[in-house]
Amino acid sequence: DRFFDYGESMCKIGDSEGVNATFVNANKITCVCPELPSGPAGLFISINGGFDWIRTNFTITYQVPSAISSLSPNTGPISGGTTLVVHGTNFANSSDYNILCRFSRYENGVPALFRSAKRAKYVQASYISANELNCLTPAQMSGGDVIVEISCNDGTDYTQSGLKFTYEGDAKVFSISPTDIPAHG
Repeated sequence: DRFFDYGESMCKIGDSEGVNATFVNANKITCVCPELPSGPAGLFISINGGFDWIRTNFTITYQVPSAISSLSPNTGPISGGTTLVVHGTNFANSSDYNILCRFSRYENGVPALFRSAKRAKYVQASYISANELNCLTPAQMSGGDVIVEISCNDGTDYTQSGLKFTYEGDAKVFSISPTDIPAHG
């Protein structure tokens, strides 16, 4: 129920080796998950340096990483609202997690995620299949390229495919001619 900062807390996931835990407070420790094959794995905790292991009631599910292979269309207006079809592999559909699309600006050829004027924008994705998602593009202040990445686990991990979507100025209609046409076209 409670953790103590003795420096001997550890976590073990599935059949992996135990890893040192970081004490956060009396109710929380954190551990770095080791690499394991996809599938469920039980979580074990030790408070005495791995001599004794306590099986918890928690299961961690390892997933094959998602990847983006293409975007369609790859351009849209700065006002947003374009239905972006994201094609790729291993898109996970779970009622436990939100699927997100992240739109990140470039600065000097590098994704700029943290400057306030160029902060990444996140939108909820719609799951179509394990190979297809839909995202509604958010509005941007100006045109240019953004990197589109997806997360199938509430934004904890994102793909690193690096595919670009280009925002262009909104089209404006100033006049039309003729304004009267025959009913038959």
